[in-house]
Amino acid sequence: MIAQHGGTAFAGVTQTCLQGIKAAIEFPMDAVTKEKKAKQTQYYHAKDNAVAALGKVLKYQSNCADINELLNFWLQNLPLTHDMEEAKVQNEFLAENLIKNPQGMLGASGERLEQVVVILGEICWKKQSDDETLEMLSVVIANLSQDAAAGASFQALCEAKLSEEFRARLTTTYNKCNEEVRQKVAAKIAK
Repeated sequence: MIAQHGGTAFAGVTQTCLQGIKAAIEFPMDAVTKEKKAKQTQYYHAKDNAVAALGKVLKYQSNCADINELLNFWLQNLPLTHDMEEAKVQNEFLAENLIKNPQGMLGASGERLEQVVVILGEICWKKQSDDETLEMLSVVIANLSQDAAAGASFQALCEAKLSEEFRARLTTTYNKCNEEVRQKVAAKIAK
């Protein structure tokens, strides 16, 4: 909330907030929690919320910290698996940024492409992403597939790193991409 609504006042508490978020994300599951499914669910919900908080810092306060370091850490902790409300918000943010700034998201030399492929395999379905996000993801997948520099690597990684189910999700999502969807997504991104 403070990242989203704190404005310039966030700059003074950035490092404290980021340290707390990082500690929450990396907090280990203890033996008692491992023994009880309900406790495990609570643990993963809390972790998802911490990862979502990091995503909100990236979205609203990216000028207050080392964006590359935060982006790497955020991507390493995606996709969210328990808090589907936050998952949909984070997946929308990811899709928007993969369209607006693909090189920034993938890294200067594509070093995060493999992470993104794995994440896409998991988020390209209705449980993880709403219809508008799936449309954006269809454009992302089409763009990556057709990119002169990254296309072959993207397709090879999909084949090597994704299960048949996840490859099918990507194909289904990709097949949604047409000129009408591209225009709709472009209008949404332009807002």
